[in-house]
Amino acid sequence: MVTISVLAIMLTFSGGTDRTGWASQYDAGVMERTVALRQRWGQLPDDVSAWVGFVAVPECGRIGETVYLRPLEARRWERFLVADCAGPDGSYGWMVRNRIFVEVDGATARRWGTVGRGIRIEMMTERGTQ
Repeated sequence: MVTISVLAIMLTFSGGTDRTGWASQYDAGVMERTVALRQRWGQLPDDVSAWVGFVAVPECGRIGETVYLRPLEARRWERFLVADCAGPDGSYGWMVRNRIFVEVDGATARRWGTVGRGIRIEMMTERGTQ
């Protein structure tokens, strides 16, 4: 079902994907604690089973959005919930300067085989722009 949904969303975009950039990662367990906290605050749904994982983005106003990611040139898109954002510690500037579109959860980094290093990704949003 997700494959069909992603295909339908892809067809709505003129260029297929929004942009190509980089993904960094959270340490194992950190994103899960962040998700639980944001659920307690009412910022994320209690049931997150519709997403394969979680990401942090530079802009805090995007928490709760859905994004689709795949390692560059991979065939399969994966559906992620935006669960965190850059903090006041300068991480926003670091992400923007280095074209780091997202930081993925530790489980995704393990699944993609990228623990400890960045990975080039393609990203697509449901709203059509990065």
